[in-house]
Amino acid sequence: TMEKNASSEIIRDLESSISRITKEKGEVIKSLKTAVDEADLLKSQLEATSRIEYTIESELKQCMFNLERVAGEKDELVSELSNIEDKYIDTRKQLREKEVALE
Repeated sequence: TMEKNASSEIIRDLESSISRITKEKGEVIKSLKTAVDEADLLKSQLEATSRIEYTIESELKQCMFNLERVAGEKDELVSELSNIEDKYIDTRKQLREKEVALE
């Protein structure tokens, strides 16, 4: 009977240990599933961030191209304005010379 009681106690301890280990295993599996879900979410967010970054880089390149084009156009307009100003000065000079000649 003593051996039977000892055996029964060992069996109860083993069953308790098995139950506890099974419960812990379930919790570990649940934690791993949560970690995998979080990793998938982070991966999706990273991919979205990469797409946004690519879009921003593309738009920035287009802006830089537009700025360079506008700067070139500005230089052309400044040059044209300078030519017009020179013609205006020449025309005024010629008009003065004609006025002096008419006097």
